[in-house]
Amino acid sequence: MTIAVRAVQPSDEAVWIELRHALYGDVRQVHVEEVRSFLDGSFRWPWGALLAVEEERPVGLVELSIRPCAEGCGTTDVAYLEGWYVRLEARGRGVGRALLRAAE
Repeated sequence: MTIAVRAVQPSDEAVWIELRHALYGDVRQVHVEEVRSFLDGSFRWPWGALLAVEEERPVGLVELSIRPCAEGCGTTDVAYLEGWYVRLEARGRGVGRALLRAAE
């Protein structure tokens, strides 16, 4: 099966919230607020999110940021993988690898 990776789009709001909730758990309303603020451009971090799609079905997600610093890194403005999730039924088929390659 072919895995396509692309930047999240406004039409991905519901699935992004679903995947985010599966990854982080926590309070769903927080995910709704953060996803909506990202999509409207008001989120405070200069970050991005990529969605893996297999046969038109979203199967994975990475969330990325640029942090001012990171543990073990001597430079500033560090690219950082904030979150990485692949649906259980899609694991072991290269979805996570495709997401990481696209994130690089």
